[in-house]
Amino acid sequence: MNDDDAARTDHVFGAIEASLAQAGWTEAQLPATEGPMVAMRTSEFRWRWVASRLHTIAVVLPLHAGETRAGLDALLGSAVTEVKRSLDGVPLGFQAGIAVILTLVGRDLDPEVRQWAAHPRLGGYAVVVHPVVVDLADGQVLEPRRRWLGIIFHSYLRGLVRAHVTPFVTPDAAVPTITEA
Repeated sequence: MNDDDAARTDHVFGAIEASLAQAGWTEAQLPATEGPMVAMRTSEFRWRWVASRLHTIAVVLPLHAGETRAGLDALLGSAVTEVKRSLDGVPLGFQAGIAVILTLVGRDLDPEVRQWAAHPRLGGYAVVVHPVVVDLADGQVLEPRRRWLGIIFHSYLRGLVRAHVTPFVTPDAAVPTITEA
């Protein structure tokens, strides 16, 4: 990753974090990682979710070149584990659950990574996962197709991505470059 890519990634991370904070999300206490990370949380109750409370955690991490499906699955699994650990004591089950929105920001993504992003995943008991992959090269935001398990939360999670991730992602061609004379 060159300096321009790093600066652009930092800008996207900062914009997502500011947008979530402005919407009332608070910082989530997750273990530090190498490189930039955003971890924010909120809790919502909705009657249309069958009178359930959803504790939503948004985690944004850089996507490194050469990631494999197995590596991405492991990253998603560890994010879910850390989120569960951070919410220790929150009752889960019939009327409460956890949603993890894991957003990975990279560029020039392999087709394998794009396919991984489109596939819905299970997160475990009372956990819905919503992996999102952002390609800064073409400005695409890739999300899972509609799922059956956790379907009542699907439009809510997609709406969060549209509100707090998509507005800050533009393709390289749309980003002005500064040249020195």
